[in-house]
Amino acid sequence: MDEEKHVNDAAAAYTTMADQIVSKPVILELGGKPVLVLVPYDEYQRLRRIEMDAKARQAAACAPTRPKRNTLKKALGLLATSGPAPSDAEVEQWLLEHRLEKYG
Repeated sequence: MDEEKHVNDAAAAYTTMADQIVSKPVILELGGKPVLVLVPYDEYQRLRRIEMDAKARQAAACAPTRPKRNTLKKALGLLATSGPAPSDAEVEQWLLEHRLEKYG
């Protein structure tokens, strides 16, 4: 118990030089016992970024995915008719009628 308290107290203190963090204490568990290791701060930051990236990727992999939609098949089904395609004149007439309804 005293050993664990000592490790926790030591972990609370940063090794600093001119108000700049030089190393970061990290507690590792080896053989069931906590061990204090000083890791260079830039290496600690790099390892934290890797850890955060791994957690984000894991969260993304575990996130529920949206079910696939058959939007293209539905659109093609709406376009499928038994009759021939309308002529350019028919389309122009429909557009003219629509504009008359909308704008008067």
